[in-house]
Amino acid sequence: MNIQFSGSLDEKQLRRAIGKQLNALIILGILFVTIALLTFVISISSAKNPTEIFNQPTFFILGFLGILFMVLPWISARRQFRTSKILGSPTTGSASEQALSISSKLGSAEIPWDSFYRSIVSKDIVMLYQSAYVFQVIPKEFFQAETDWTEFQNCVRSKVKPRKNRLMFALVICIILVAIVLIILRFIPNA
Repeated sequence: MNIQFSGSLDEKQLRRAIGKQLNALIILGILFVTIALLTFVISISSAKNPTEIFNQPTFFILGFLGILFMVLPWISARRQFRTSKILGSPTTGSASEQALSISSKLGSAEIPWDSFYRSIVSKDIVMLYQSAYVFQVIPKEFFQAETDWTEFQNCVRSKVKPRKNRLMFALVICIILVAIVLIILRFIPNA
């Protein structure tokens, strides 16, 4: 097996990758905004005077944090792409039974499969983690044939452990936050 690929990573592809990497953060952001809207509605319904809702900044803080969590992956991708000379440079590579080989104008490396920490394999992108925060992004667009892409995905799945799903962690955090907000709202004195 020797699967060839080549291409230049663009900012859109990097955003897709980071979105997959930080999907739990995006979900957390959506839930924060939802909680913010709920606290806003509860505040309006329990306020005797409409200006009283501005004395309870809970929904503003939660809403701001939620929006920040949702846009952070895209801000991060933009900053990474604009500050890195490596990310946008033309890259060629191949995957064999033993290793992933990658070359660009800045250098080349042959990385044995067992050197990768984790992987994310999706329908349009593969991320190979060398450590918790260092990863290679290889999008589907780098492959000339659909069969090469499918073979590469299967190779990565068989050689590198998948990254743990952090969705459950995000949901547990959200449930805790909802409970905290409800407790806080329960003890807000009704003047």
